[in-house]
Amino acid sequence: MVAQDNQLWLAMWKNQQTDFHQPLVNRHLQEYWHRLKVPNMGRVLVPLCGKSNDLLWLAARGFEVIGIELSSLAVKAFFKENQLKPKKTRSGHFTIWRHGRIRILCGDIFLLKHTHLGQIDAVYDRAALTALAEPARKQYVRKLLSLMPLLKPILLLTTEDVDPLRTQDSAALVDQEIFDLFSPHFAIAVSYGDAYPVAFSPATVNKVYQMKRLTAATD
Repeated sequence: MVAQDNQLWLAMWKNQQTDFHQPLVNRHLQEYWHRLKVPNMGRVLVPLCGKSNDLLWLAARGFEVIGIELSSLAVKAFFKENQLKPKKTRSGHFTIWRHGRIRILCGDIFLLKHTHLGQIDAVYDRAALTALAEPARKQYVRKLLSLMPLLKPILLLTTEDVDPLRTQDSAALVDQEIFDLFSPHFAIAVSYGDAYPVAFSPATVNKVYQMKRLTAATD
């Protein structure tokens, strides 16, 4: 299933079917990032980063940013569109593109190891989880756990289907899938959720989750 998803993702970039890309820095990142209290010059992991300009925003604030992206076309576009000239090296299954505080590892995140990254101080997931097919999401969470064995926070931005059985304050509730995937390992708080009366609810709801890793004994 993961191999099929990878081929689909690569085809979308090849065929320029990238309407999901948002050219502006995410406003929720700007509003809620400070709550994680990531150390100055800390190292931030951005899974499935595409060509997101959120990488630039984080780097401009002094963080070392490590993006993970499968498509070399997306990585190349990020540096070209921002007029950056990266240096490229090879490490195992990954091609590493580096410029200043930004490093993007081009390859399959499920082949990534802690030794590729070193210490990670926080994870910023902007719809990476929800971009994956459901069967791959448990594997994705297990991968994150292996990459951040110590107590580190996550800022998770998701787009979720609205549950018509919930009341209008459902935006403040933890989605059941998010709870099932993360609660054994993380304390979960909803920092933000779109809230509309049920009668006028859109097909999806955007949420921001702040997560703090529990002790390793709970894993």
